[in-house]
Amino acid sequence: MKPDRHILVSKKSLLLTLKIVVTALLTILIIEQADWQTIAQSLRRVSLPSLALVLLAMTVCVTISAWKWYLLLRIHGATFTFQKLHKWYFIAMFFNNFLPTSIGGDGYRIYRTLDNERSRTAAVLAVFTERLSGILTLLLVGWFAAITGSVIHGGLLSQTYVRLGIVGLVIAGVVTLLLLNRRFWQRLLSWKKLPKLLYTLIEHLGDYRKQPARSAAVIGVSLLFHLFTISWIWLLMKTAGESLLWYDVAVISALLSVVAIVPLSINGIGIIEGSLIYLAGQFGMSYDTALLVALLQRVLLIPISLGGGLLYLLERRTGSSPPLAASDISGTSV
Repeated sequence: MKPDRHILVSKKSLLLTLKIVVTALLTILIIEQADWQTIAQSLRRVSLPSLALVLLAMTVCVTISAWKWYLLLRIHGATFTFQKLHKWYFIAMFFNNFLPTSIGGDGYRIYRTLDNERSRTAAVLAVFTERLSGILTLLLVGWFAAITGSVIHGGLLSQTYVRLGIVGLVIAGVVTLLLLNRRFWQRLLSWKKLPKLLYTLIEHLGDYRKQPARSAAVIGVSLLFHLFTISWIWLLMKTAGESLLWYDVAVISALLSVVAIVPLSINGIGIIEGSLIYLAGQFGMSYDTALLVALLQRVLLIPISLGGGLLYLLERRTGSSPPLAASDISGTSV
């Protein structure tokens, strides 16, 4: 029995209202505590060439992410040209930053790759794995960075991260051994009461074990992406007037990736800024500088996202991109 459409619409409206309220409250709170005169003075000292370099690095990161998505789709037997995926990733950036309450960037990417040689599950799993592998890789980079920070200057945040990371690695090790156990999967797949959806998902997960070289390449691309990202965040902080150590920035970036998952505000507005202010403050950065870094990051995302919007309009004009609605994704089955 399908849930009543009116109930679904009501729940979505309630969630959207909650996000708007949380976004507004956090934004007001952050604005009230800021010294805007100090921020304005710091902004005047910002180096435009450095900002241009950060913008270039951010754009390169989008290209790296598109390549990773390309590899994952290939693993699942869904063949698309890198040129198409590259374009669609930029368009997804537009959806994420200018239409965050619509289907979102991930929804758009799934939608564009549903029609493939393998299955719809391949499209969904490629996007999910792209996100999950990125977060896990960054958390691992952050863990090694936290170890470095703990040895060199101590710090409660880094030390806590190291302890939690050990627990996480033990859990990850057990899960990995389970995933590599072929007999376990054979028994699970032979279970007659196994739901069809779960059967299909498990079957697709086996693609990673069958293609270890490409799977390793995905992790390598994730690592490259995060090294780039941490570096441009470090440069942006330095440009804003206060420089932190690279490994401390890595810890901040890793923890922010976890915070960004929390869907309590529109596009993470307020939550990400507040978290960055708090985390950077643990390593000695002032409130106003951390806020300036967060604002500059938002501003630099605008031209990248607008570029994606332009590509979307061009696709619509040529007829290669059909009209898109949230129902196109929510009604999709794998």
